Amino acid sequence: MIKSNDKSFKGWWWIFVAIVLLAVALRIFVVSLYQISSVSMEPVLLPGDVIIVSKTSYGPRLLKLSSYLKNKNVEYCRLKGRSRIEEGDIVVFNMPLHNISSEFESPNAAGCVAKRIFCLPGDTVLIENNMGRNDGITRFQIENQLFPYDSSLHWTIEKYGPLYVPAKGDSIELTEKNKCRYAEILLLENPGGQVMDNALTANGKNLTTYVFKKNYYFVLGDNFYNSFDSRFWGFVPEANIIGEVKGILFSINPDKAGFRKFRFNRCFKTVF
Repeated sequence: MIKSNDKSFKGWWWIFVAIVLLAVALRIFVVSLYQISSVSMEPVLLPGDVIIVSKTSYGPRLLKLSSYLKNKNVEYCRLKGRSRIEEGDIVVFNMPLHNISSEFESPNAAGCVAKRIFCLPGDTVLIENNMGRNDGITRFQIENQLFPYDSSLHWTIEKYGPLYVPAKGDSIELTEKNKCRYAEILLLENPGGQVMDNALTANGKNLTTYVFKKNYYFVLGDNFYNSFDSRFWGFVPEANIIGEVKGILFSINPDKAGFRKFRFNRCFKTVF
């Protein structure tokens, strides 16, 4: 008869639980790994790069359990971080829900993408790029594909704006123009509300001016002509930002086979 060592088994079980809890805590509060799946951030980030995303830079997000359990609303609170989000930072964020799919570029399995911060809350977006066109950007030149989907603006990916980026506490008049540009944000901040004529109907009130409740960002991909970014789907809510991209852990070329798949020159590489 074989006797099992129950005490030894229990000891190993607690070690396993501790390791799992530590891994979960690190992912929530410190760092996460994501894999790049598109060309939008080339040449800084390539498809197949596994990137290191710092949660401590801007502060880790925590799900508001009370709101989720009560209303099934996914809301976050953010702990204090080491720094603020700055222009030029490369960030990973959850795609806004109304833009989760695209014929040009798909987010990864976690619904996350990486882009560079172009404008901060309270800034005005103005793109005047005089670079020559690439042959492969015809599909991006249809004006009604560009946010805010008003072809009368005659904006292109090279000549875009001016467009104000909403900042918490700032107010706007709900003119026809502003209603078009900020309708998605108005409805995001006021679930169940309606945008009609030049007013927002929310909580039984008709508002003709509006004070933004949250901060938003405008992001671009470094691959200027082949990036599905804020020019096409608008603003990123601050709550959607997961963390700052600090570097590349390792990289696998999806177009290669065997041992040649590994890009050893990109391992443990810092990005800017």
